[in-house]
Amino acid sequence: MRRAVLLLAAPLALLCGAAAPPPTSSPDDTSCKFRKPVEEFDAYAKLPARVREFVEHQMGAMAEKNAPYNRTMAQGVNAPSRRFLRAGRQGSRWFIWFKQGGIAMTTHIYVFEWPKPMAKLREVGRRLYFAGQDPCALTEELLAD
Repeated sequence: MRRAVLLLAAPLALLCGAAAPPPTSSPDDTSCKFRKPVEEFDAYAKLPARVREFVEHQMGAMAEKNAPYNRTMAQGVNAPSRRFLRAGRQGSRWFIWFKQGGIAMTTHIYVFEWPKPMAKLREVGRRLYFAGQDPCALTEELLAD
């Protein structure tokens, strides 16, 4: 009897994804490597003030890496709903990766351009990314656009 149950349960488990391997990385994994050199910033506070102002104007406040943030966007929680993960630049193009709280947690890549110190910053592109995706490759696509 047990054997019959196992024979019936195994295909059902496969169909439901119970035997699917877990993703090889989490969206918080920032250890990927870029193919082209980038100047990296390991803390939000280390970004130039003009860059931080632009990001906050576009999206709102950003918590530092590993700092508390409002993961659920619950009322009464006095913390930003976004948390910094990684940032850098390649020439005049800048990127920032961040986690955003809400009904569903999402991880984002945001790319913008700052051609000269006195020039206006402008958005180049945005992208969500998920576990199992290579955020470095996704960022490089946006940097190249």
